[in-house]
Amino acid sequence: MKKSAVMICLGLLLVCLFFYGCGGSRTSEAKAIMEKQVSLMENFITAMDNAGDAKTVAAAFTDFGVGMKELTPKMLELSKKYPGLYKESPEDLKPLVKKIEELSPKMGAAMMKAMQYGNDPAVQEALKNFTSTMAQQPK
Repeated sequence: MKKSAVMICLGLLLVCLFFYGCGGSRTSEAKAIMEKQVSLMENFITAMDNAGDAKTVAAAFTDFGVGMKELTPKMLELSKKYPGLYKESPEDLKPLVKKIEELSPKMGAAMMKAMQYGNDPAVQEALKNFTSTMAQQPK
């Protein structure tokens, strides 16, 4: 279970690093993706804060994983289209970068809540699928 939590946090770190460097005319594309990511993160945090059982925890991970799975191809396409994307963040993206940075520790805390339900098969499956999705994020 600890290995899963580390993999999840690593995946989120990679996502944050990806968005940290968006710039130039690419900002409109990057902004839409970042806004979707912020929404997914906020929804996950809220779901985990309100989770009181394994079923709800599994659903939160599944929903977040499905959302990130939809975003992943867009993120990969954007990073291929704009190879210098990681260099520096333009002004119009800085509020979103800041928001993602602020949400990241909350994501980690929310994920730790899953530990208490780590023996539940539904949670284990949701974490496995989530970790697989996060491993596909751009590096």
